[in-house]
Amino acid sequence: MATDDRAARLSAARRALFERERARRAARSAGPIARVAEGEPAPLSFAQERFWFLQRLEPTTTEYVLLDGGWIFASIDAAVMSRALRRLTERHAILRTVFPLDGDAPVQVVRPARDLEVPVHELVGATHAERTAEAERHVRLLARVPFDLERGPLLRAALLRADDEAFVFLVAVHHVVSDGISQTILLRDLLALYQDELGLEAEALPTLPFGFADFAAWQRERFDGDRATEHVEAWRAMLAGAPSGLDLPTDRPRPALKQHDGELLRRELPRDLRARSEPARRRPGRRCSRCSSPRCRAGSGGSPAPTTWSSAPRGRGRGRASCASSSARS
Repeated sequence: MATDDRAARLSAARRALFERERARRAARSAGPIARVAEGEPAPLSFAQERFWFLQRLEPTTTEYVLLDGGWIFASIDAAVMSRALRRLTERHAILRTVFPLDGDAPVQVVRPARDLEVPVHELVGATHAERTAEAERHVRLLARVPFDLERGPLLRAALLRADDEAFVFLVAVHHVVSDGISQTILLRDLLALYQDELGLEAEALPTLPFGFADFAAWQRERFDGDRATEHVEAWRAMLAGAPSGLDLPTDRPRPALKQHDGELLRRELPRDLRARSEPARRRPGRRCSRCSSPRCRAGSGGSPAPTTWSSAPRGRGRGRASCASSSARS
C-alpha cells in the first residue's frame, strides 16, 4: 500500500502529525538556503505575516513591542553602545528591515546600516526606590511608543543613568523582527560587540550563513501551492469542533473591548535566600540566563546580589525580567 494511501486511513490528529514529520524530513533533506540580495524585496515568513497583519489592523498598538533591559553596575559609554548597536544591525540584517507594501502584499526590504542614537536619561531621586520608580516610568514610555513597520527602524535603545557606576539599559524591538529566543542571541552578541568596541577580550561571534529574509523566501518556496493546502486542510480537520473562544475561570468578566493594560509584578527576595544562593551565583562558569555569556555581571557575581526582580508591564509591550536586576542601593 502506498504511503499516501496509508496516511489517508489515519485519524485527523495522527494525519496532522504524519504530515508534520514528513515536512520536517523533507526540509532536512532540502538544499542550502539561497541568499536574497540586500535591498531586494523578499516575502514575509508566515509568522511575520501574522504580526504584520495584526499591526496593520491596529496601527497604534504596542502589544508586539519586545522590551528587554536591566541594571548594569558599571560605567557605560553611550557612544560606544551606539557603535555596538550599529555593528549588531550590520550582523543581523533583520534589525534594519522594513515592511512596505508591494501592490497589495507586504514585502521585507533590508536597508543599509545606519547609526542608532542611544539617548541617556538622568534618573532623579535621592533613594534607590525613587530612582527605580523613575526608571519604571521610562520603561513604560519606551514600551508605549508604536513602531512604524514601513519606515522603521524597528529597534530602539536608551540608557538611564543613576550615577557613574549604575545604569539601566533598555532595548526595544518589534515582534515582527525578533522573538524570545532571538532576544537572547541579540543580547549576547551586543555584549560581545560592546566589549570589542572597548578593546576588551570579547566572545568570538560565528559567521551567519544566512539571514531571516533568506529563510522567509525559502519557507515560502517550500510550502507553496499544494503543500501548503495539505497542511491547512490537515489542521482544519484536527481543529474541527474546537471551541471558538477560550473562557477561563478568571476573577472578573472579559471586557467588551480588548484592553492591553497590565500590572507590574514585584518579588522581594529575603536576605537568607540571597545568602544561600550566593555560592551558586558566584560559581565559576556561571552563565547569564538572558544573554548566555559567562562575562555578564548579572550571572558571574560581578554585581551585588539581586533583591528585586521586575518586568515591564506585559500589556503595553512584552517586557521581560531584568538581566541584572536592581539591588539594595540608596
